[in-house]
Amino acid sequence: MSCASAQNISYPNKKDKTIVRMKSFFAGYGKIMNNENYLVLSTAKAIITPSADDVHAAEQLMNDKFADLIGTDERLKILKSKSYKDEYYEFYRQYVGLINDQDEKVVIIHLIRCCKGNIQKCFPNWKKELGSPLDEDPCTITCTYVANLSRKIISVY
Repeated sequence: MSCASAQNISYPNKKDKTIVRMKSFFAGYGKIMNNENYLVLSTAKAIITPSADDVHAAEQLMNDKFADLIGTDERLKILKSKSYKDEYYEFYRQYVGLINDQDEKVVIIHLIRCCKGNIQKCFPNWKKELGSPLDEDPCTITCTYVANLSRKIISVY
């Protein structure tokens, strides 16, 4: 792990290095998902478990390029005056890594939030399975972004 990401990533559960905190990007927790079979981009050549450095790089990329993305993606026009941190600081994260068909490393950032005050109330299995955007509960909020670490670009999933 690089010095920069080592200073910014903490592990609240010393026995589980897949649960991370990065207070410079978000208030909650993040879960680095292992390489089980997740429904991800059809261009995935392989599903990988992203490293802590990969996750930090993906968050940094989102932080740096989010304003540009808002200006180019119609689905985000409502967020025009907000930064990535301002918009998603209270969201928990789930990270899935993949290698796409062009051999580029990609991190999927799945953001989840529960308006009931505790993430477990809306997403009881958030550490094991991706939060579903199809949930009928109006308190569940999900959105997904793609951070291509090889090309240093981001997009909406």
